Amino acid sequence: MTTPATANPSVEPRAWAIEIREVRNTRLLEIGAYDRDAALAAKIANTIAEVYRENRSRDLQRTVDKTLSSAEAEVERQQQQADASAAEMARIREHDGIINPDPEHIDMSANAPKAVGGRSEYAEAKRRYLRHCQLLSAAEQKLTNTRIILADATKVSPVHIGKRQSLQ
Repeated sequence: MTTPATANPSVEPRAWAIEIREVRNTRLLEIGAYDRDAALAAKIANTIAEVYRENRSRDLQRTVDKTLSSAEAEVERQQQQADASAAEMARIREHDGIINPDPEHIDMSANAPKAVGGRSEYAEAKRRYLRHCQLLSAAEQKLTNTRIILADATKVSPVHIGKRQSLQ
């Protein structure tokens, strides 16, 4: 490791130290830099704080991007399944001449007419479609919640810079 004393032998040796600690029960760091020159100690502490903040922000953004990408892929997958189920329902309706005034709902009551032949195949396709719609809705809600949570998580806490002291 190069220190100010070994980097250039003609330069007066410096005594400096850096201390970084977590502030209890917070997401803050306390950065202390100590040198004979108080201005240099402050510059060191502020530079460490800025580099940390930039790195933390970049890491958080990568995590956010990965998480959102995963959630968006799940929504897309559920949308494709719902679309495929809707197409299957439409194909069966057309093939069997089924007229359904409300294809978005299934009447599961005791008074509902019992399906016969192709109608039971249609009822099963409709159940699959509605289940895919429910899964799609849940995935969309999860994506929305994830966006809200991640928006809050990407707010990098300010770095608390401790006392800038100089060594005597």
